[in-house]
Amino acid sequence: MEKSQGLDPNMRDKVIYSSPNFDPKVFLSWVHKDTSAADLDAGALTLKTDLKGRTQQKKQLVKENFDCFVSCKTTIDDNESKLRQIEEDPEGAGWHS
Repeated sequence: MEKSQGLDPNMRDKVIYSSPNFDPKVFLSWVHKDTSAADLDAGALTLKTDLKGRTQQKKQLVKENFDCFVSCKTTIDDNESKLRQIEEDPEGAGWHS
């Protein structure tokens, strides 16, 4: 059974981390009320290390695929330009009624 089940709906909304009303202080005080400070510190360090690793992975992904990103951006810009031309002059863009 999930720990947030016994809470009133307003409080439950604050402890569910995917909620727009998530409150980290309420989450820690309710969900981790029996967790030691040392365990919380270790968890925080693990999260920071994980975040650093993910950031490095994203940087490497962009670096390895930079030419693809540039190509996609160029294609999007070309399509946007063509759509703008069609909106401004539907007759000249090949659209006939």
